Amino acid sequence: MMDILAREKAMLEVKQSSTLVLLPNSITIRPYPDDAGEPVLVPHPLATHRITLDIKYATTMFSVMVTMENPLDFVITTPHLLPMKYLDDKPFPPGYPNTSLVELVKWLISQLRNHMEQRIQAEERLSEFVTAIENLVTMNILTKDSYEVAIVGDKATFLVKFKPEKEIKLHSLTEIVKEDKLLNTGGHFFVLKLVFRVDTGAFLPGEFAVAFSSDLSMLPELASFSHPGLTAKLATDLVEFLMSVKDTVDKTIVSAVDGWEARARLLLQLFSIFDGGELAVPYLDSHTMSVMDLAFQAKERKCLLKIELGPDFPETVPKVTVFTMMLPTEGARETRGSGGIKEIAISNDKVGFQPNMDQSENVEVVLKVINKIAEKF
Repeated sequence: MMDILAREKAMLEVKQSSTLVLLPNSITIRPYPDDAGEPVLVPHPLATHRITLDIKYATTMFSVMVTMENPLDFVITTPHLLPMKYLDDKPFPPGYPNTSLVELVKWLISQLRNHMEQRIQAEERLSEFVTAIENLVTMNILTKDSYEVAIVGDKATFLVKFKPEKEIKLHSLTEIVKEDKLLNTGGHFFVLKLVFRVDTGAFLPGEFAVAFSSDLSMLPELASFSHPGLTAKLATDLVEFLMSVKDTVDKTIVSAVDGWEARARLLLQLFSIFDGGELAVPYLDSHTMSVMDLAFQAKERKCLLKIELGPDFPETVPKVTVFTMMLPTEGARETRGSGGIKEIAISNDKVGFQPNMDQSENVEVVLKVINKIAEKF
């Protein structure tokens, strides 16, 4: 039996790996048994020498109970995905009998992938699908670690992972620290999901989806991404289809990164101007670089100027909204609404932004707006 330190190290290696499955943090480790539903405390994973690995693979859950001994032993608890008997004539995992937990998981996933490909190959309407995958691998468009495929019920699901063609230097600090647990962001990538009917081989456009890595959440343009002209006919040639979608996504990402950088140039310059807090106190959305709030005080009101930059900035001018609240005055009688916040959307004909203005011109407009508000209130 492994000691506690060895078990902890083995599980940590699995959690830190970015190559076992397509999406990061798709492997959950829990003790076995976990006493689900019992009114007792769930034991810590290190307090038992048996663990359950729940592996999210191609939108389904593949589960394995592993006995943390030397050598490792396991039982597949989702045999409908991968029967134990399928492994009877397969070679032992790499390094056996000293196979590590990471090596075991990688071996099991490769066996699951092979089993699913054999099932798909056996389906008359899907037989060409496996050939297309093999061609993509041969062409170095895909690697064995960059796709997942599974048959569940009457549908075959294909997930394929790509990295953007252009190197991206943005990383989301928010995503890295937002959870108080080990978080593997996996870097910059996107995953395409394609679903086919098993009986007819028909592509289901309604189930097509694109998932972007958490680091790309800094680009709000990607949240509403949709591939134009997506039809069942387009997916008849899988290689052509994937290349078409990948090219469209790559162009969208490049455009979104350019937009983020354009917004950042203006907002960071504004932030540097107001950082001292003398004219106004700035609050910056440094994640998406889409919003800046400038809080300041006029003679009779507290004011907050909200500047919002859309995905099409600088072609589209910033949106400006001002929020005001009356300052309390000594001896004044308080009336209904006197302490309320008023929101005023300022039309651009009163602000003066123009499409494609340079940074200095945009900054000058913002300063003029603040002066006008301060004079008015």
